[in-house]
Amino acid sequence: MTLNNKTDFTLLQSSALIELILTEHHAYVRKESPELIALVEKVNRVHGNTHSELNEVASIVNLIMADMDVHQMKEERILFPYIEAMESAQNTGATLPQSCFGNVQNPINAMEHDHDEVQSLLARLEEITDKYTAPADACTSYKSLYQRLEAFQKNTLRHIHLENDVLFKQAIKLQQCVNE
Repeated sequence: MTLNNKTDFTLLQSSALIELILTEHHAYVRKESPELIALVEKVNRVHGNTHSELNEVASIVNLIMADMDVHQMKEERILFPYIEAMESAQNTGATLPQSCFGNVQNPINAMEHDHDEVQSLLARLEEITDKYTAPADACTSYKSLYQRLEAFQKNTLRHIHLENDVLFKQAIKLQQCVNE
C-alpha cells in the first residue's frame, strides 16, 4: 500500500491502521525517545546557563517520552489486540472474547486523555522554543534538537489524529456491530 498525504485512512481496516500506527509512529517514538532525551540533556548542560528555557524543554521532553512509553505499551498490549479481535469476530462470525475493561470506550477514553495531555505538553514546548526557532548563538546540536523536536511533534500529532479520529471511531463501530 502506498501512503501519501491524500490517503483516506478511513478506508483502511482497523488491523491495517494499527499496523501503520505501529510501524510509522510507535517505532518512531521508540527510536527517537532515547536520542532526544540524550540530545536535550546535552544541549541543556552546555547552554542551560545562558538559555534558561532549556531546563523546561528538558523537563517536558523527559515527561513526554515517559508518558508515551507507558501509553504505547497499553495500546499494544490491551487496546490494539482487542480491536483486532473485534475485527476478526466481525469478519468470521466468531465469538468475541471477554475484555478486561468492559466497553471499548473505556480504554479509548483513557487513551484520548493521554493524547490531550501530550498535545498540551507539545503546545507548551512549541511556545517556549518560539516554534522551534533556535537562537542566533545555537550550536549544531542545539539546532538539531529543535529540528528533531519539531519533527517529533508533527509525527505525534499525526499519530494522535489517526487514533482519535479514525481508529477509535472504527473500534466503537466494530463493537456495536459485533454486539448486535
